[in-house]
Amino acid sequence: MQNETLLTALKKPQFKFNILLCRNETIPQLSAKFLHWIAMNESCTNAQIINTFGMGLAMTMLKPGYVTNPLGQTENENANLWALTSKGIKFPKRLVG
Repeated sequence: MQNETLLTALKKPQFKFNILLCRNETIPQLSAKFLHWIAMNESCTNAQIINTFGMGLAMTMLKPGYVTNPLGQTENENANLWALTSKGIKFPKRLVG
């Protein structure tokens, strides 16, 4: 599912999203960092999302379809698994080139 070239570029320690490219894509830099984090940590749980970014950002990225939460809302915060959608993968690709 994930593009290996994209993952290689994202995994480089010196990788940073350019704020100007984020502005051109009309997405906040924190949202770009969130998508990057999800790409690096596939199948993130609600607990991981809350501890790292907070649930508000996750829900903001869920509505336009950048991420998916296939299990929906459950009582167990460690059960909901978040992942990038094809739209979510395309965004970092545009920023990486």
